[in-house]
Amino acid sequence: MKIRVGFFDKDTRYVNKLVNYLNLHYSDSIETHMYSNIDTMLEQIRKHKLDILLIEPGCVEESFDVPDYMGMAYFSTSVDIDTIREKRTICKYQKVDIIYKEILNLFSELDLGISVKAWSGECSIQLFIGASGGVGTTTVAAACAKNLAQNGRKVLYLNLESNGVISQIFTGELSQGLSDALYAVKSNHSNLILKLTSMIDKDPSGVSFLNPFAVTLDEAELTPEELEKLVDSLINTGNFESIIVDMDPNVSAKRNLIANRATNIFIVASGLPISNQKLAKRLQEFYLLDERDSTRQFSRVQIIYNAFGSKSSKARTEFGETIFATINNYRDYAPGKMVDMIASQNLFAGLV
Repeated sequence: MKIRVGFFDKDTRYVNKLVNYLNLHYSDSIETHMYSNIDTMLEQIRKHKLDILLIEPGCVEESFDVPDYMGMAYFSTSVDIDTIREKRTICKYQKVDIIYKEILNLFSELDLGISVKAWSGECSIQLFIGASGGVGTTTVAAACAKNLAQNGRKVLYLNLESNGVISQIFTGELSQGLSDALYAVKSNHSNLILKLTSMIDKDPSGVSFLNPFAVTLDEAELTPEELEKLVDSLINTGNFESIIVDMDPNVSAKRNLIANRATNIFIVASGLPISNQKLAKRLQEFYLLDERDSTRQFSRVQIIYNAFGSKSSKARTEFGETIFATINNYRDYAPGKMVDMIASQNLFAGLV
């Protein structure tokens, strides 16, 4: 199914460039139509030939209404303009990829009884948790995402920590994120897959991501059932081959849900004595959970020693755990630089 999008704007040069880009990059999901005559456009609307209409306000003299089966927005000249004539706006002077996301968002909110077909391909989940706080779990998880993107994989980084912060690592254009996704899940949005697609941002490195929860309490509001629905819907977008999940380490139904589905479970530790003591407790947790619930989590656990190299650092294997990698101490660098340096080591290229 293609979304039929109409553009009505006096600036034909701008519209031509916009449409050419959309046709080049998104022809599999949208069908574009350009109008310079209002009567022609109205005839197409009457014949149900359009799903979304984007209008430059100067093309019509007063508030313009479309049928309920359509979505509409005015083109604005600034991202600071939210509404024109009490109608939603989309800033025309921004990246076309962002305009495309806005189109998806508009369409997802239409109550048409239409849903996007779920994807049936493969998508692996790589789970990252910390043995203790301050060991650089987010840094390593983000480096994994960047490394996979560098090797041509379509990857989504998902920070499910209650107080997750990634602004120094990944940059994008969208303000929406997991708090908005949580609302869409809880409200049983009729086209959740498309709605989530419109919220996913993309870093220049090629890593897609959802902004972390806006407030800590939002993570607590997310139930295991809603988390499963969220992850399933992200997979069903069909846009990703790998999802990197970075989440709080404590045992919970949500952590178990992701751990049971993960291809690999990475525990990040520092090798320092106190970190090793906490690592031992984490490993024991997985071992006991396997015994209690007949799961096979422990066999997928691998240890990554981060910021390793001081004289007091020591790798341990007394539980028979697998050591995936040891990473040098890059803590004198800014977070983004640390991530890039770890990613450049190509440690994660073989993950499937």
